[in-house]
Amino acid sequence: MAATDWNDLYVRTSLDETGPAQRAGALGSPDIIPVGTSPKPWQDYATEDSYKRYYQEAFLEHKPNYVYVRARNSSKMESATGRARLVMCDPAVVLWPGGSDWTPINTSTGSDHCVLEEIEPGTIGVTQDPFEVVPETSGHRCLVTWLSTAKHSCPDNPGRITEVDKLVAFLKDHPNYAHHNIDVVPDTTGVHTFSRPFTSGDQPAKWVFTLKVTQCKGYEVSFSCGTRLATGQYIRLDPVTVTTNDEIGLTIDRDVEAGFDSTISYTFDQKNLPLRPGFKVEFKAARALPKSHPLHAYGYRYHTWDREKGLTLSDHTAFDVGSLVVVGKS
Repeated sequence: MAATDWNDLYVRTSLDETGPAQRAGALGSPDIIPVGTSPKPWQDYATEDSYKRYYQEAFLEHKPNYVYVRARNSSKMESATGRARLVMCDPAVVLWPGGSDWTPINTSTGSDHCVLEEIEPGTIGVTQDPFEVVPETSGHRCLVTWLSTAKHSCPDNPGRITEVDKLVAFLKDHPNYAHHNIDVVPDTTGVHTFSRPFTSGDQPAKWVFTLKVTQCKGYEVSFSCGTRLATGQYIRLDPVTVTTNDEIGLTIDRDVEAGFDSTISYTFDQKNLPLRPGFKVEFKAARALPKSHPLHAYGYRYHTWDREKGLTLSDHTAFDVGSLVVVGKS
């Protein structure tokens, strides 16, 4: 089917494109949207004003980087749903390596695709669960997304293309594919990122998320989860510079719905400082219990972190559910 006959979801290759029939076959898609190391509300990228913008947030090496994919429905009569996938490669090696030579990028919930919910005729949709990638090396990369719909099913990775002219022609003829060049900024400070799955279980509850740090004065620490909570909040601790070598816990609490299932990534940045004897970074998730709960007296008191107020003691107690610990050797 020619692009001129396309009545389905599509992604642009250039900001100047006004529809599937006016494709440039360019390598800078505005519909592959890198948003940095903290997830943003997907609704920010579903407006007509946002649709006129090109997003070029660089990736940071060794840190979680979040990416949304956006599509418009070119049909004037029918709504459409689809699945977006995202892969990455190094274009210095080959333009499109094809098949299993791509590096797949999963979503924050660990899926290899994200559903684009029903998009009305002529309107915009955005993946609600961002793709998340932690680059292991710096340098230039390309991101490629493609949409699979009922009308245009594309379950497999893109094929191998080694010539620019052929790539441009392919992108012109396939409105469900797009390419976006990006740079990965090198880490020169000793940044380390670790990820762990988190599942809330079958009951809604208040949860406590903590980075407990020891011998980390001068380090910058943070954690984030790309999946938005039903409350509209994120499980996220923005970067904080540790001001003491004593053991402290940097904590946030969130109301988490039942059935929440995602991945949390936490990062510590040494800022060119050495690992000290006794160094430890521990990420913990715990169930919070209000004073009215019969087990409140058996939990431990905890502090919450506020950028302006610092540490404040909560009136809840908490029970640990699990943790992931990184211990340095002196």
